Amino acid sequence: MHLEEHPSRPHQLLLACSLQFQKPL
Repeated sequence: MHLEEHPSRPHQLLLACSLQFQKPL
């Protein structure tokens, strides 16, 4: 129940995934 305390947590994860996908292997 600490999701409200860290609302930016999931957003950052999504950003990281997007960056990795955009980055060339």
